[in-house]
Amino acid sequence: MEVSTSAQAINAASAFLDRENFRRYGYVPAVDAEHVRVVPNGSVVPWNTEAYLRTRDINDGLAGNWPIFVDAASGECRLTTRDDFRD
Repeated sequence: MEVSTSAQAINAASAFLDRENFRRYGYVPAVDAEHVRVVPNGSVVPWNTEAYLRTRDINDGLAGNWPIFVDAASGECRLTTRDDFRD
């Protein structure tokens, strides 16, 4: 599935979060649609807990979670690493 818009990236990343079953850790994950960044080969989609995205209170948030990368050509999703952001 080709992903060419931020809306498609948000949908793909949301499905990825559901498949990865992060709820088992006791929180409800959600993508941060306001901060999606489209890059040449895909999209970078930040995420956090639903509570944090609603309140922006650090006490409701996660620490150390890396954004989701959505590949533009395939629609495949994966968590990014710091190597993805090195020049």
